[in-house]
Amino acid sequence: MDRPTTRFGVLGPIEVYDAGRTQVVSAEIRRTLLAVLLSRAGSVVPRDVLVGAAWRDVLPTPATVRWHIHQLRRLLGDGDRLTSTPDGYLLQVDAEAVDASRFELLLARGRDLAGDPAAAAAVLTEALALWRGSAYEGLTDVELLRDEAGRLGEERLAALELRIEAELTLGRSTALVAELTALVAESPLHEGFRAQLMLALYRSGRSADALSVYRSGKALIAEELGLDPGERLRKLEHAILVGDPALAPADGIRVLPAPAELPPDPPALAGRSAELDRMRALLDAGSPVIAIHGQGGVGKSALAIKLAHRVRDAFPDGQLYVDLHGATPGSHPLAPVDVLRRFLRSLGLSDDQVPGDLDEAAARFRSATAGRRMLIVLDDAVDAAQVRRLTPGDRGSVVLVTSRMAMASLDGATQVHLDALAEGDALTVLAGLAGPGRIAAEPEAAAEVVRLCGRLPLALRIAAARLAARPDWRISELADRLAGDRRLDELHDADLSVRASISVGRQSLGPDIVGRLADRILYTLPVLDLPDVDDHVVGALVDAQPADVRAGLDRLVVARLVEVRATGRYGMHDLVRLYATEVAARQLPRAEVPAAVRRVGHAYLATMRATATLIGSVSARPWLTSGVTEPAWAPVALADLGQATAWIDAERENLVTVAAAVDEPAVVIALAAAAQQPFSSRGWHTEAQRLGRIAMDTARRVTEPRLVATAQYTLGTALIATTPAAAIEPLQAAGDLFATVDDALREAATRTSLAHALVMNGRAADAEHELLRAIDLDRSAGAGEPEAFTLTNLGIVLHHLGRDDEARRRHEEALELRRRLGDNRGMGISLANLGQLALAGDQPDRAVELLTSCLDLLADWPNRLGFGRLQWDLGTAYQRLGQHDRAAAQRERSLTVLAEHGLLTTAQVSALLAEADPAMPAPYRRFA
Repeated sequence: MDRPTTRFGVLGPIEVYDAGRTQVVSAEIRRTLLAVLLSRAGSVVPRDVLVGAAWRDVLPTPATVRWHIHQLRRLLGDGDRLTSTPDGYLLQVDAEAVDASRFELLLARGRDLAGDPAAAAAVLTEALALWRGSAYEGLTDVELLRDEAGRLGEERLAALELRIEAELTLGRSTALVAELTALVAESPLHEGFRAQLMLALYRSGRSADALSVYRSGKALIAEELGLDPGERLRKLEHAILVGDPALAPADGIRVLPAPAELPPDPPALAGRSAELDRMRALLDAGSPVIAIHGQGGVGKSALAIKLAHRVRDAFPDGQLYVDLHGATPGSHPLAPVDVLRRFLRSLGLSDDQVPGDLDEAAARFRSATAGRRMLIVLDDAVDAAQVRRLTPGDRGSVVLVTSRMAMASLDGATQVHLDALAEGDALTVLAGLAGPGRIAAEPEAAAEVVRLCGRLPLALRIAAARLAARPDWRISELADRLAGDRRLDELHDADLSVRASISVGRQSLGPDIVGRLADRILYTLPVLDLPDVDDHVVGALVDAQPADVRAGLDRLVVARLVEVRATGRYGMHDLVRLYATEVAARQLPRAEVPAAVRRVGHAYLATMRATATLIGSVSARPWLTSGVTEPAWAPVALADLGQATAWIDAERENLVTVAAAVDEPAVVIALAAAAQQPFSSRGWHTEAQRLGRIAMDTARRVTEPRLVATAQYTLGTALIATTPAAAIEPLQAAGDLFATVDDALREAATRTSLAHALVMNGRAADAEHELLRAIDLDRSAGAGEPEAFTLTNLGIVLHHLGRDDEARRRHEEALELRRRLGDNRGMGISLANLGQLALAGDQPDRAVELLTSCLDLLADWPNRLGFGRLQWDLGTAYQRLGQHDRAAAQRERSLTVLAEHGLLTTAQVSALLAEADPAMPAPYRRFA
C-alpha cells in the first residue's frame, strides 16, 4: 500500500511533509490548531476546545478564527481535508499519514509478532525510528496535548521494552548493555529496563554486574517509594544467583560476542583525509550504503578498512567483513549465498540453522540484523548484483562497498570515486614504507619513481617493498629500472602485481561483440600517445561506428581501464597504457598501426577545417578547400562557434602530435595550414610554429608544388608573431611557387601574410607593393571577402607610412565591400581600423564612436587577443576625453584577456592598472 503523499509529524516538533519537502509550522497559533486537530483526527473538535487551546485567555473574534483556519487549509494543500461542522472542525487524514498513528499501528503489529522475535524487533525498530523528540514538542502547556503526549510517551517506553525483549531473545545481549544502561539511568524506577539490563549483563558473562544493578535498584525503590522491588526483579535475582538454565536464549541461539571481523587497521593513508572526512559526514547524515569505486590498485580497500576502524565504536552490534574477490587475480568472485551463510554463522546461527537457498538466506540475514547497529564491509565487489542481497533490511546498519565500478543501481548507495594520489601524498606513501631517510637523500629520484608508478598506491607499495628488501639499492637505480621497457615486470612483488591487477579488468570486458570491440579499443588507444581523446577519434582509430564505439568505451569505463575526464573525453592511466601497449604488441597487426594513424589524421583534418570555417576567418579560407587534400573521414558534428572553440581548445596538443605521426604528406600539410589562423588567434604561437616545422619537414619528401608552397606558407605565417624576420623567406618562396601554378587565391593570401611580416620588420613600402599585388590577384579570382581583408591590411600599412588619408580611404573601401557582402564581422574589423586611425589623428570622440560600434559587431570574435587590443584602444580614447573611470574599466577588461592567455601575470596586471595612463602592453604592439 502506498504511503500518503502528505504526512504529518507530531512525535517531535509539529511538521508537515509534502512532495518530499518538510514544512515546519512556525506560527504558534496555527501550530497549536494543527496539533489539536491531529490529536483528534477523524473526530469533530468543538470550536470552544480548539479556540481555548490556541488562544488561551484571549478570546479571538470569529473572523480571526476563520482566517487562521483558512491559512491552515492552505498549509494542508487540500481544502477538503479540514471541514467545518455545526459543532466544530473535522480533520480527516489517513491513519498512515500521522506519525503517531503509524507508530501505534506498528506497535500493535510488534505485539502480535511476539512469537517471531526477529520480525518483532524489525517492526518495533521501525516504529521507534518515527520519534524525533518528545510528542507535541513545545506545546505540552496545552492540557489536551499534554495528556496525549504523556500517553504516547508511555507507549514509546512500552515499544522500547518490547523491542529489547525481542533482541534479548535473539541473543544480542552484549550489544544491548550500553543502551540499557542509559535507559536505566534515564528511568531508574522502570523495573522492566532494569530487569532487561540484569539479563543482558548475565548473558554477557557479567553476573556480578547484574546483581549490582539489582542491589542499586532495590535501594532506590526503597528510598523513593518505600517498597521492595517487584516480583520480576526478585525472581530474576534468584535465577542469576543459582545460575538457572532458563536464562539462556531460546531457539538454540548461541550467545556470542559481537562479531569483530575487520582486518587490521592500515597505517595512515596519505592524501585520503578529504575522502575520510566526507564519508564520516555521510555516515553522520544517515547514509546506509557508501560505495567506494576506482581503478585497480588505487587504495579502495585500505580506505574502507581505515574508515571502518574509525567508526567501529558507533556500531556496538559488531562488524562483518568479507573479501568478495571481484577483481582478485586467480580467484573467482564469491557467490552471495556463500557470503550470507558465513555472515549468519558469525551472527550466532548454527550450521543446521543456516539456509542453503539464496532467498531464504537473505531473508534470515535481514531478520538477524534487524534492529541492530552493525558495520558491514563488502570489499572488492564485482558488481551491484553480487552485493544487493548482502545488505540489511533496515537503516540501523551501514554497509561499505568497494568495487572497480560505480554501484549506480544499488539502492540507497552514495558513490565515492577514488583517484590516484597527488604527488606529495604519493611521496609520503613511498617514504612511509621505504624509509624517509632514503627519500630525503634522493628527492629527484623519488619523485621520478612516483611518476613512473603513476601515483597509484599499489604500484607505490610494490616499489617501496622492493626498496625495503634491497637496502643496497639507491632509489635512482629503481627509477632506472622502472624507466626501462620492463616497468610492469619491475612492479611485481610476491602476491602483488600491477599487471595482474589490470589484467583482471581486461578479463571482465566479456566475449560478446561489445566486449571484443572494447578490447580492441584498449590496445589500439596507445598507438598515438594522446593524453585524452573524444569518441570520434576512437572511432577513427578502430574504424568503427559511433554507437558501437560509445558502447565499447562504456564497457572500458566500467572496468576502470579507461577514465572519463571532466570534459567528457577519455584517457588512460599511465600504467594501464603501458599494459595496453604490451597487449598491442601481441595482438595488433603491424599494418594496422599506420592505417589507424592515417584515419585519425583524416578525422582531425576534417574537423579542423570545420572548426576554421565556423570561426570564420577570411585568412583561413584558402586552406580549407580542395587543392591540397580532401579528408576521408567525417568531421565531428559542430553546431556553432562555441562548440568549435571548445573542440580546438581540447585538441590543441593532440593536433600537433597527430600531425607529427601521420605518414600522409598531403594530410599533414593541410592540417598544419588549416590550424594556423585558429591557433594564432588564440595566442598559441609555439604550437603553430611546431605545426609549421612539421609541415616543412614533410614537404621535403614531396615534389608537388602546391604542397611545398602550402608548407612554406604555414611555417612563415606561424613565425610572424614572434620572429617576423624569419617569416619573410618562406613566405616569399611560397608566393612565388603559387604564382608558377596560377593559384591566385592562395598566392594572394600568402602575399598578404608576407606584407604583415614586412611591415613588422620596418619595410612598409615593400609591404604596400605585396598588398597591391594581392588585391589584383583577389579581384582576378573574384574573391570579395579576401579582397576586403587585403584592403584592410593595405590601410594599416599606409598608416605606418604616414599616409593616413589614403589609409582611411582603403578602410572605407573595405567597409563598403563588406557591407555589400553582408559580412558583419568584417565590418567590425573595418570600423576598428577606422577607430584606430581616428585615435591616431587625435579625434578621441570619433574613435569612441567607431570603436564602440566595432566591439558590438565583434562580440563573438574568436580572436580574443585582437578584441583585447581594441578594448585597450577604446580605453585610450576615453582617457583622452577625460573619462577616467570608463578608461580604467576598458583597460581592466583588456588586461584580463592577456592574463587569460598567460601573456601577463596577475602582478603585472595590477601594476598597469595602478598607473594613471599606462603604455600599451607589449603583447598588443604586434597588432599596431
